[in-house]
Amino acid sequence: VEELVRPKCNHPLFLMERNNGATLERFKASGNGVLFAAGGMWDGIDIPGGIVTSLMIVRLPFQAPTPVSKYMQSRFSSTREYMEECVIPDMLCKLKQGVGRLIRSEEDTGVVAILDSRVGKKGAYRKAVLEALPKCELTSNPARLYRFLSQEKIKSEGGVDYGARV
Repeated sequence: VEELVRPKCNHPLFLMERNNGATLERFKASGNGVLFAAGGMWDGIDIPGGIVTSLMIVRLPFQAPTPVSKYMQSRFSSTREYMEECVIPDMLCKLKQGVGRLIRSEEDTGVVAILDSRVGKKGAYRKAVLEALPKCELTSNPARLYRFLSQEKIKSEGGVDYGARV
């Protein structure tokens, strides 16, 4: 993904790997970097203030099957019951934790983009995801996102004019 983004991005790019605090510090110091991080990278990361402008979630954070999860599933009467009781709540908890990297306080603003089609207008997990996350404006209009970033982020943080990058 980084290789696809680099030629089109005028900002420094950082790839976060496990236990790589140095990368996180370089991202914070950059002021306008793009941080690529997934799954376990959300655990224990603290990026206070307005450093994070947007969070893009490519796939919902479902846990990969393990021998333990397969055993747990065998204890339920159906796969559907197992999903509703274990898998979906775990995914929602991880999703909220990820969104928490962007929205740390009432003063924080930003854009959370969930690109997983399972949260689309007819997606199987749309209702559960929207109920789990803080109430906010929903849009699929990129121009609205640029307008929001330009108006809100610049006003609150003296940031970059995102509208000029359409």
